[in-house]
Amino acid sequence: MQHVEGEYRPIRPCGDCVATLMTAPAVFVDARAEVSAAEQVARSRASQWLMVMDDGVLVSVVSVADLAAADADLAVGSIGSAALMLVYADDPLSGVIDEMLDRGVACAPVLDEHGAVTGIVTRESLRRAGLLPGERGLDLCGACGSDEHLETPCSNRGRAFCVDCSSPIPSSTGVASAYGTLGGSG
Repeated sequence: MQHVEGEYRPIRPCGDCVATLMTAPAVFVDARAEVSAAEQVARSRASQWLMVMDDGVLVSVVSVADLAAADADLAVGSIGSAALMLVYADDPLSGVIDEMLDRGVACAPVLDEHGAVTGIVTRESLRRAGLLPGERGLDLCGACGSDEHLETPCSNRGRAFCVDCSSPIPSSTGVASAYGTLGGSG
């Protein structure tokens, strides 16, 4: 069983909670595994997201897009983001959606009442359920349309751009004063 540190939390039945839209079971890969091996796991399990574990502890989540952009011989633990948003299966969807948009994350691992990772909830599953509009600049990158790695918090209702489409533009003083994107600059 894969765990995240925390206390026992009894799950309350909920009709409009994360459990109704999460993808389960979660798919795990060891942090020391090579990217090529992780890609094979993702393909064999038909999963877009992998939970990266180090000695039984969740350390990051990687997408197949992250894997495709990385060198095949790198350790998968070196490419995932450690900034995780964790949710419980009985958390109300509305709060989870707001937090995902505020933090610019594409997914959140789902925990059971014992703190074990049981699944994942993604922006894609929320969009398919009609809970996100699929609007560029809001819950998708304003330039490329990706829902991964958004930098601008969408709750501020500024334009959201992914890490790949935003890059610092150096000013004449050498200080990055703005960000350029495929969709313009701000």
